[in-house]
Amino acid sequence: MLGALGASVLLGACGTRAPLPPADGGGPRVVTMVPALLDAALAVGTVPVLAAVVGTDPPAHLDGRADRIELMNGMLGVDVERVVAARPDLILTQAGEGNEVEGLRRVARTVEITLPQPAGRWKEYVAAVAGALDGTGALPAVESEHAGRVDAAREVLAALPGTCSVLQVDSDRVRSYGPDSFAGSLLREAGAAMTDAPAGAQWNADGYLDVSREQLAAVAGDTLFLMVRVMEGEDDAEARRDPLWSRLDAVVQGRAHVVDRGTWVHRGYFSAAHVLDDATRAAGG
Repeated sequence: MLGALGASVLLGACGTRAPLPPADGGGPRVVTMVPALLDAALAVGTVPVLAAVVGTDPPAHLDGRADRIELMNGMLGVDVERVVAARPDLILTQAGEGNEVEGLRRVARTVEITLPQPAGRWKEYVAAVAGALDGTGALPAVESEHAGRVDAAREVLAALPGTCSVLQVDSDRVRSYGPDSFAGSLLREAGAAMTDAPAGAQWNADGYLDVSREQLAAVAGDTLFLMVRVMEGEDDAEARRDPLWSRLDAVVQGRAHVVDRGTWVHRGYFSAAHVLDDATRAAGG
């Protein structure tokens, strides 16, 4: 257990911990069942033999690191047959309903990683994965690189006037991501002031809240980062259809920026690097 990290690791299969056996290529054969687990595994130096992603393509924020990994569409559920065919030594999955952990344990030793809440605790998640992969030795270098990127971003983001908001505008609602969401925690770490929750509202356990379209101004800061599915061809058309959007000060002043939702909600060091780079570049750095 990694209770001190706030993210538990539950060991499956025989219930005991032993060093991972070498695979054919010299390292353990690892399968990751959730997209964030792929990011975490790569960050600490483990290249899975099979990984679940959203859709069928490698996540863009991994910058080619997953191009040679066999992928499966995690949105279609747990494909036990594909896992069996991968001949894993270790399976990493996320704790929760529908993870088919009992079936996976019949294939190989299986570790469940508990997702910490709110999402701003994402570093604990990666540390838990590192512990399961015997990869904690890689963490200091990963953390140091991240700290350097935060310091560089702080020169720009800490100087932004007023507050920042990270928003997702849908046809029937606006989702606002607070200071303890994944993206919000990164902006805050780099010195940006995040917009408060509207009066009478609270961030949910994952660090965001939903309001009606009519309340858009209540969650809009002086700088806006609008999350859309850029990699799927979306733009800010949905937001622009709303007259309230065009009247926001940030929009009028040219401080509303479109960013990729898939990257900005994906918890991990590689996506964190992109969030900080996106924000810094959009803010003029």
